[in-house]
Amino acid sequence: MLLSRLAGHSLEVWHKGSITAESAGRNKGATFTLIFPTCEKADARTTPAISPTTPERRTMRILLVEDHEDTNRSLTKLLRRRGHQVQSARTLQSALDLSAREEFDVLISDLGLPDGSGIDLMRTLNSGRPLFGIALTGFGMEDDIRKSHDAGFKHHLVKPIDLNKLDSLIQEGAAALPGKSAPQTANRSG
Repeated sequence: MLLSRLAGHSLEVWHKGSITAESAGRNKGATFTLIFPTCEKADARTTPAISPTTPERRTMRILLVEDHEDTNRSLTKLLRRRGHQVQSARTLQSALDLSAREEFDVLISDLGLPDGSGIDLMRTLNSGRPLFGIALTGFGMEDDIRKSHDAGFKHHLVKPIDLNKLDSLIQEGAAALPGKSAPQTANRSG
């Protein structure tokens, strides 16, 4: 009964709803009824809030640094399916080696690496030329977020991540890149 009173109070305050509980007695079961108000049917002439057209996507050159093998492999495949050019590394040193041979638009990096940190990696790579950085980590305290932003990461995502959110941040990075005024449409497959 206490549970239904607490739930009922929350429903009334937050959702303008109600809850009732009925029982024929001990060991006879119970029936709970939840009532929520509904909104009126939307006018068919109303313009949708989201545009039905898909914005132009840009293919980005991504350096993915993740020491967990399965996560690295999965993210690499998923980002490639979305049309991005992805090179992956599992350590700080292998990421530095890759970046010495190729240019990247986006760095997606775990912060905790076996031979250093994503913070150190971002500082090093960002000193050469601007790089759009996304920290991808299990560390989500305020101090962790501040440190990643101070190092140059534009965003700090805590695992597990939402791939759609990650992709929208990558596209945000594409829009912010200098000299990338004409969109390059990504060829999406799979």
